[in-house]
Amino acid sequence: MTEVIIGVQFEQLSKLTNGHLGWFWGEMHGEFPGSSDAPALPRGSVPEDENLAYLAPGFVFGTATGESRLRMSSADGSRMVQVQNGWLIANWLRRDEVQEYPGYSGVKSVFDKAFQRFAAFCELRNLGTIKPNLWEVSYVDHVPRETVWTSHEDLPRVFPGLFGTGACPGGKLEGSARSASWYVPGLPARVQMVAESSRDRDDRDLLVIRSTARGPLKWLAGADNAEVDAANLSAQLNAGQDVLVETFKSCSSEGAKAYWRGE
Repeated sequence: MTEVIIGVQFEQLSKLTNGHLGWFWGEMHGEFPGSSDAPALPRGSVPEDENLAYLAPGFVFGTATGESRLRMSSADGSRMVQVQNGWLIANWLRRDEVQEYPGYSGVKSVFDKAFQRFAAFCELRNLGTIKPNLWEVSYVDHVPRETVWTSHEDLPRVFPGLFGTGACPGGKLEGSARSASWYVPGLPARVQMVAESSRDRDDRDLLVIRSTARGPLKWLAGADNAEVDAANLSAQLNAGQDVLVETFKSCSSEGAKAYWRGE
């Protein structure tokens, strides 16, 4: 696992400014001493009806505003909390080959704490109540050459759920980019997997696999419903993680699954 992202979109707060985001970073500084600015993420939506057009998760949905996104990072750069007026995200990024992956639950713990602290911050400063309307879980995996694959010709065999068996007569496959998306009515959610050829910082060949689950969330936002709402958000994120893991398994060969397990 190279990166894990857990995020929630919420209704924008009319009183929240970039100055408040800096104020919030001051409260998070002990755990996240690093900070940087990034362009605000555009707002997104996921149709609940499977017959409506699919909107690719995690990417561009419209025109970004002039607001900025605050990125707060841990001292070693492996953990990050990102917040803007409308989004709160926690992510873990592998910094070296020996760094231990904290597991989904470890990243989820960072997200839960950040969400609770930001919601409390907004309530205390009379900025409004955080009302989530969209959740997202994403994984990024780097599968280097000479692990479960040695040439691009191997990919249909290693990840048969993503790569077809078609070929160019007399040609040799030298690069690949594949994607697949699914509607999961039981959540409801959209799931997308994208695999493409790339290279790492040492110019080594990689297969980069990005998996994302995203779905709508109805927030009751009443005082008597606070615990129910929080539990619902957590349950949706956990369900999204489960479906991502199962989707990867169903798309991959036994060898790829063994590599995923570290065998």
